[in-house]
Parts: sequence; structure tokens; C-alpha cells
Amino acid sequence: MKVTDVDSSDDKSYDKASQALGKTITMKFYDNSVTLTFQGDKTPINLKKYSETQYRRIEKNPHSEFVMTLDIKTTFGVISSIEYLVEVNPNSTSGNNKWGKMTAKRF
Repeated sequence: MKVTDVDSSDDKSYDKASQALGKTITMKFYDNSVTLTFQGDKTPINLKKYSETQYRRIEKNPHSEFVMTLDIKTTFGVISSIEYLVEVNPNSTSGNNKWGKMTAKRF
């Protein structure tokens, strides 16, 4: 899969997400999880199965919660594209939620 589109809630997140444009995402599926590796990155991202076409990972720290979601789009049982969404939800009520989304398609 190759990253073809990015979107974000703010300019700083968009700049960071846009660095992935054109990069290849490698996916390895297991029974109840998937591992994503972005081209050029050495650290894979592990997500647990949430539903039939969705995988998710939630990380919490004292200041915020990170929610990573992978949605898989299929056509006739074949993966045609994926959407990878990262949301940052501050623990305080004064903070704004931020998000970044990448879309990747088969090439």
C-alpha cells in the first residue's frame, strides 16, 4: 500500500502527516492483530483487532490519550485501500482534540 492522501485538524499535524506521502506501508496480519511498518521507519506499529475491518491501539499518558485506528476497505474480498487515523485527546477539558489521517491505496 502506498500513502496517497493525508488530512489533519491543524497545520502542524498536517506537516508531520504529509511526510508519509508516497511512502509504502507494509502490513502483516496475525490472528487478532496487524503490524504496520512505514517505509524508512524501523519501529513497527502493532494494532489489535477491534472489528472485522478495523484495528485499534490506545496509548495513555498523564497528559493525553492517543487513539490509532486502521480501517480496511475491501472490494470483492480484496483490500483496496486503508485509512490510518491518529487522534490525540487531551485529558484536560481546556485542550483541543487533534487528529491526522492517512489514506493508502494498492499500487
